[in-house]
This record gives sequence, structure tokens and C-alpha cells, in this order.
Amino acid sequence: MTKSDGTCKIDGVALGELTISLLGNPVINAKYALCNSESEDRFGAGNRNSNWSADTLEKLKALTDSMERDICRDLFKGGATIGSVEEPDGYQQDGVPGL
Repeated sequence: MTKSDGTCKIDGVALGELTISLLGNPVINAKYALCNSESEDRFGAGNRNSNWSADTLEKLKALTDSMERDICRDLFKGGATIGSVEEPDGYQQDGVPGL
């Protein structure tokens, strides 16, 4: 390995691809690029598929709910029923709350 006393040019990450499986235990896999915001150069990539924050999981649940309502609008007259399938208080399947 060659070391450098210089300053690292990487100052950010950019999400490039996201895959999510919500059937069974939810699996979230993100591919990201290591970037320099000034030059817009990319220096490599990485993957992340675990240790998602509660905030991320809550927003994923909100996104999932919104997408399901969009699909209902395409498939059913009147769209989704307000108050569709409520989960019992405290219900949580592994990973994404409420799934």
C-alpha cells in the first residue's frame, strides 16, 4: 500500500442504485459512489445492506404506503380505501415497522 500525506478528495457519497425486497424479512441493498462534489469525479463504489436507521425504515414504510395507494388508484375505482388494513398497536415485523 502507498500512503499519502495529502488531503482526501472524497467529500461525499451519491446513492446510485437501490433494491428492496419487502416479501418476508425486508432486505434493502444500496449501491453508492464515492464522490468529489467540486469536480464531480467518482472514485469508487460501495454497497450497504444492513444497519439502517429507524428514520430510514420509517420513511421506507411511508414510501411503500404511498406507492401502494398509487397502485390502488390505477387498479380500483376510487383508489385506496381510507384506513385500509390497520396493524395492531406495537405490531412490527423484522426490519420495516408495520410490514
